[in-house]
Amino acid sequence: MKHTKIGLILTGLLAGLLIAPGVANAAATEGGTGPGDATYNLSANTAVTSGGNYFAATTAETGSAKSTAQFTIKAGTLQLFAVPDLNFGQVPMSTLLNGGTQQLQDSNVATGDTASSKDREAFDGNNKGLLAIKDMRGATTGWKLSAAMNPTFKDQKGAPDLTNIALNLKATGKNSVNTTEALPLAGTNIGATATNVATATGTTGKGDTTWNLTDPTNANLTIPKQAANIPSTATYQSTITWTLAVGA
Repeated sequence: MKHTKIGLILTGLLAGLLIAPGVANAAATEGGTGPGDATYNLSANTAVTSGGNYFAATTAETGSAKSTAQFTIKAGTLQLFAVPDLNFGQVPMSTLLNGGTQQLQDSNVATGDTASSKDREAFDGNNKGLLAIKDMRGATTGWKLSAAMNPTFKDQKGAPDLTNIALNLKATGKNSVNTTEALPLAGTNIGATATNVATATGTTGKGDTTWNLTDPTNANLTIPKQAANIPSTATYQSTITWTLAVGA
């Protein structure tokens, strides 16, 4: 009796081992409930099956099958998206005669016959104080932003030129991808030679990076003593050139 029981147990274990693979693949048969595997698939366009096969849905079981979702990446570009006009307001005559600094007022500059830069050379500036870069390239080596300003300010109506004036910038940028990332904009004594004012590495500066130059602390002019005979009615302008380059 004891030997018979042991034999029955061994027979059951062997049967379970033999049946288990069949049970695991039982759904991958025509009329089964699915899903398919490497040896059975619904699609007639694959190498593992031909047309006419199916997985059945019954009142007891649902039929299921698996397919693939896929997409590829379309890289964007690195864009200099917005640059601001900078209006430094009314400079006191004492600052022009003795030298000094003048802080930013807003981004509304003169156009038309009173202008010597806007609408004649510097067409691109906005009146929102917005400086913006878009980096939609994906994995990159970063970018650099530089600024240069003609140190000679001119009046369209013929007043004498004002010379050797320099621009200073200081602001904190916001990034749309890394919202806690503070990307600084900084440059002092910016003149005719381009000065680097912002740098993004391969891990920073992705997506949209924006600075809002709207506060007096964001920009100022350093104005040395001027020897010219300066009329009180003049409107002076110069051109700022912003340059965006690939690579940090």
